[in-house]
Amino acid sequence: MQLTENTIRLWNGAAGGRIRVAAAPTIPGQCSDELLLGCQRLVQEYGVGLHTHLAESKVQVMYAQQRWGKTIVAHLAELGLLGPRFVGAHGVWLTPDDIQQLADTGAGVAHNPASNLKLGSGIAPAREMLDYGLTVGLGTDGSMSSDNQNLFEAMRIAALVNKVRFPYDQDRWIGATDVFAMATRGSARALGLADDIGAVAPGRKADLVLLRSHSVFLQPLNHALNALVYAETGADVSTVLVGGRVVLDNGRVLTVDEDQLRLQAQEAADRLRAQNATAWALAAQLQPYVASACRASVAIPYPINRYAAPSMTEPS
Repeated sequence: MQLTENTIRLWNGAAGGRIRVAAAPTIPGQCSDELLLGCQRLVQEYGVGLHTHLAESKVQVMYAQQRWGKTIVAHLAELGLLGPRFVGAHGVWLTPDDIQQLADTGAGVAHNPASNLKLGSGIAPAREMLDYGLTVGLGTDGSMSSDNQNLFEAMRIAALVNKVRFPYDQDRWIGATDVFAMATRGSARALGLADDIGAVAPGRKADLVLLRSHSVFLQPLNHALNALVYAETGADVSTVLVGGRVVLDNGRVLTVDEDQLRLQAQEAADRLRAQNATAWALAAQLQPYVASACRASVAIPYPINRYAAPSMTEPS
């Protein structure tokens, strides 16, 4: 708590307001109520956000039932943590009541479709979130969870994976328009920056991404939004402006030495791999037992199923 408070005092609002610090208890089930309430105190005292991984996996929601006898969202609501400054990442295993409660309090969800697939967490009910009026932003999660920070890829996966939840029910599909709104206006609202970013409009910050229109991904151009969501990979990004300042010009980053940064990253990775050899060996020994416990947890009946297959308790 002290480290978080010191970080808020030192960095929140720095770099012309571009650095914003949030209290971020990683997963509610791994926290004491005292810690969660302490984070809420920081939110109220400093006006910062509150961010956590919310109902990401079935293991998490089953543990919540065992520990609190209710959903994670219901427990956070009892503690008074939900509100416009609250953002829950993932939300894969949210129930309809959870989604309604989040929407009613003005909270938001960061939808991370690539991470949800790579970690086998399931398919988030993004359609239902939008239908309930919940603020939904689009994210990538960390690179260990979804391999990269490519928001174009996140848009494409978000637009594709939802379709398998509603076979031939195209009215329920999430398409390019919804996904682009998540990546722009929805993300701005989730961050509490709806009046500053998320759209190209008078009075908004000039945060702009320019692409090469003559690329193979964008030519021939039949529908610009569909091309950006379904075809573009990010390879055509030419210029990026942040607050009107050019930070990427003709594909070259102007703010850091990319070659030196990559070298430092590789050196750090090699060093950490060597330093953590013993820990990796222990993890390999523990993995079968952890996996067995997780399989037992997800076999417990739950009123919703976010997997792309019948649950272990359903008839095949």
